[in-house]
Amino acid sequence: LVLLSGATSTDADGSISAYGWSQNTNGAPLVSLLTPTLVSASFIAPTVASTTAFSFRLTVTDNEGATNVDDVVINVDPLPNILPIADAGGDQSTTEMLVQVLDGSASSDPDGTIDNYSWTQIGGISVVINSADQSLASFTAPDVNAVEVLSFRLTVEDNDLATVIDEVDITVSPIPNVSPTVDSGLDMSVNESQAVALIGSA
Repeated sequence: LVLLSGATSTDADGSISAYGWSQNTNGAPLVSLLTPTLVSASFIAPTVASTTAFSFRLTVTDNEGATNVDDVVINVDPLPNILPIADAGGDQSTTEMLVQVLDGSASSDPDGTIDNYSWTQIGGISVVINSADQSLASFTAPDVNAVEVLSFRLTVEDNDLATVIDEVDITVSPIPNVSPTVDSGLDMSVNESQAVALIGSA
């Protein structure tokens, strides 16, 4: 809210009987003046892309009908951009060969919108990231012989082209080895000098 005040206007040989506020036409957007016929008027500063000059004229009339004018310029600045918030999610664990989701959907922008997402890998065995330009991306965990940590970076860009990053680690473990089953066949009784077959095929 911007206050325009003509309170210091005076009349040397009488009194001010009327006030009139108007906006000068200078290419700036028109605003709605509140109480334009009182000593003080006001308006709501509009949203602007860059610093914009708004010019207003005060016309005063004295008790004998004489008038005079004075102009005032109000420079309206855009609000400073608040950086977006990148949220790549918490660190996770998975098993080799499984599809793993990268979730950046909790990212936000306090004073606008997030226009672009970008997932990149910054560490570990290289994988292919699917839908790397979306809030939700995915990859297939690689075949590993031991525990491997894969690191990813999420970059988000807001509608004012400001960017921030967040990173997440995905720990990939090998599938646990299952011990083999041993079957040496059934116990047998044989005669001496008889050939005996020992079979482990089961």
